[in-house]
Amino acid sequence: MFNDSPKGYPGDEDNGTMAAWYIFSSLGFYPVTAASNQYVLGIPLWDKARINLSSGQQLTIFAEPNAPQQVFVNQITFTDKKVNDTFIKHEELIKGGTLKFDLGIVPNPLKYTNEQLPYSLTEN
Repeated sequence: MFNDSPKGYPGDEDNGTMAAWYIFSSLGFYPVTAASNQYVLGIPLWDKARINLSSGQQLTIFAEPNAPQQVFVNQITFTDKKVNDTFIKHEELIKGGTLKFDLGIVPNPLKYTNEQLPYSLTEN
């Protein structure tokens, strides 16, 4: 059933969407709501990644310390400024800079306001 004909890949109708989501998620952020300008923050898979952006700028991502037991986020900074929201906007990322994830081994529970949550989780 799996060949290069139009009938060769049954069920493969995502056209690369899952692969794109994996790439984004492995970098520590992903566009959870299509056509919004928000990327929800997670945890990067990589210690360091560098992306050449269409704006001509570079985005560098660090996850420190990035070890198997470091599964919680202590703090996220973007170009040395603390990120207080659970997302980052496209307009910020496209300018380039450094997105740094400070990881830990214990949870850091926080309470968020509606403004700090991504569009997909707000009550409005």
